[in-house]
Amino acid sequence: GSPPLDGPLDREAIDSWRATSSTAASAPVIYSVPSSMDPDAVIEIRRRADGWRTMGIVGSRKGVSSIYHGIFRVDESTVRVVPGVVVSDYIKTMAVLSLAGQARFNDRSGRDDDPLRFLHFGYGAGMLARFLAHHVESSDHVAVELDRGVVDAARQLKPDLPNVSVVVRDALKYAQEYHSNNPRGQRFDCICIDVFDENNLVPEQFYSTRFLQTLSDHLLTTRGIIGQ
Repeated sequence: GSPPLDGPLDREAIDSWRATSSTAASAPVIYSVPSSMDPDAVIEIRRRADGWRTMGIVGSRKGVSSIYHGIFRVDESTVRVVPGVVVSDYIKTMAVLSLAGQARFNDRSGRDDDPLRFLHFGYGAGMLARFLAHHVESSDHVAVELDRGVVDAARQLKPDLPNVSVVVRDALKYAQEYHSNNPRGQRFDCICIDVFDENNLVPEQFYSTRFLQTLSDHLLTTRGIIGQ
């Protein structure tokens, strides 16, 4: 059979791409857009060997030379992202938690025929939403991303996902205002928190008791889960 798409040779290559700038000389930029959050930074998609691509922010004034938003593989014959390939250990963990949580969703108080609803705080290259949308066919996804440049770059990836909508917004404000802006009372079965600051750390507001209580009170279904 075919070798795995994230086999040892692939992993060796990927490990050499951990900084988006250090291997730039051998990785052509195929898309670039300014970051809406940092005038000195750009969001780049670079072509790597064997169909791999990297997307990341480069040149931040905040002293961060690069932060990855995603590593993904493209089928060169169709120029489409291979949805089942995830190489980030963090994204793998989030995906496993989200998929494992489906057992809790089997009893959803008469909502068995409704699509599972996922909320993503932070979108990046959209790899988590794309992976879950691929494996959970009956699902709807809302992603909240602060940087419009990140969203513009992610929209270059094909195919488009009709069950994934992206909102350019501050995730904290989105959560605080969701109840008043949601007259239909729709809630989410799974909330994935994938937000990092310039130090590549989750901001403390996203694991504060107040924030998590807001999610529980106004955004999460009774049997819903939070992945962080």
